[in-house]
Amino acid sequence: MTSSILHRIPIQPPIAREAKGIYITLEDGNVFIDACGGALVTAVGHCHPTVIRAIEEQIGKLTFLWSMSVSNSPAEELAKLLVEDSDGAFNAATFYNGGSESVEAAMKVTKQYFFQKNEPQRVKFIARERSYHGDTISTLSLTGGNPYTAPFNDLYDKEHFHRVSAVYPFRNAAKAGGDAAYVASLIRELDDKFQELGPDTVCAFIAEPIAGAGLGIVKAPDGYFEGVRKICDKYGALLIYDEVLCGQGRLGTTHAWQSLGEKDRAVRPDLQTIGKCLGGGYAPIAALLFSQKVSDGIKINGNWLRHGHTYSNHILSCTAALAVQRLIKSENLLENVNAIGPYIEKKLKLSLKDSDLAPFVADIRGGGTLWGIEFSLEFVGKIAGFFPIFCYQENLLAVAVPGTPPNDDSSFSGIGDYTSIAPPFNVSKEEVDMIIEKFSRALRNTLKNLQLL
Repeated sequence: MTSSILHRIPIQPPIAREAKGIYITLEDGNVFIDACGGALVTAVGHCHPTVIRAIEEQIGKLTFLWSMSVSNSPAEELAKLLVEDSDGAFNAATFYNGGSESVEAAMKVTKQYFFQKNEPQRVKFIARERSYHGDTISTLSLTGGNPYTAPFNDLYDKEHFHRVSAVYPFRNAAKAGGDAAYVASLIRELDDKFQELGPDTVCAFIAEPIAGAGLGIVKAPDGYFEGVRKICDKYGALLIYDEVLCGQGRLGTTHAWQSLGEKDRAVRPDLQTIGKCLGGGYAPIAALLFSQKVSDGIKINGNWLRHGHTYSNHILSCTAALAVQRLIKSENLLENVNAIGPYIEKKLKLSLKDSDLAPFVADIRGGGTLWGIEFSLEFVGKIAGFFPIFCYQENLLAVAVPGTPPNDDSSFSGIGDYTSIAPPFNVSKEEVDMIIEKFSRALRNTLKNLQLL
């Protein structure tokens, strides 16, 4: 069948008929295992009956309200749940259709906050290289080093969006003299960037607590975000966390920054975006979470939030997300995330590092149900293009991203091709075994096809 959809990949993708848990059945009857939750989205698996029932019940009662005229109970209850789960970090939330929208909202809220503080000169944002914050023009202006952005480079705003180095300890910490020295150098660089731009012109620093699509699941060393928080406070800028990919339980904590081992209150952000695991793929939804400081600043002198869309706080999306979040609580799924994480790590290392595949696997990193596998730098650009094809031959759905060779001037150490494993929070050990067995076999066949093994 010829598709009338202009797809985002160079081939016609197969068409799915139904799905349950980690299993997806195609139109031809083939059953595939979803190893990475699509784009690291599924939190409770496909078609969980509890979530489906909640959506069906809501569809029979009410499907749309414009949030500027009437609110709705699912949105109100979801916001309350997120605020109560934040241990005082946040006191308000708003809902959008996806991660890019939520990051756009964070930028506009930041500008409104400073406008109402009589600091209109604060118009610059600082992000990090090898980051990913969305695919609109402004969020791509924040994003650093994305291999898919070349056609749009001339549209990016280089006046208001600036970047500092990626946080990539695997290849850079040892060269800097260890984690502590590496963190110190990164914090100095951020401080220098504020000074370069003019401290009173910077409105915010934005970062992913776990760097996702741009680096392949990378945690910052201890002390980094505490240092970042101090720099933002020093210069009066806001700190924004982008947890669209890594938040809402993926690491075994509600917020990814709570999994970093740093002092909780020393690293709390002023604004935070969440997305993929909020609704778990049952409906398009993301959110922006507000600290008390920012929400008070928005409401000062009788003002209100000056940002939103037609489908903001959409009742069906909020219904789906509320059901997913309640399910995570009622089935204690974060306990399973914390229990299954070490098992995934053990099985990955046994299959990839303690085998004939070891020379081709540079690093295995992550936690909970979010894992990145970086392939050796000497094979950069070779593995990513073929690995998903051989996964498909194993009835496994997976993604891979091409890496980047080192710069000629050594300012960037390079990164190998990388892939991710992100099963749902309720994945079993038996399912993990199947995923990693198929994953290893696909990698071995990829290397044989490339005549590397």
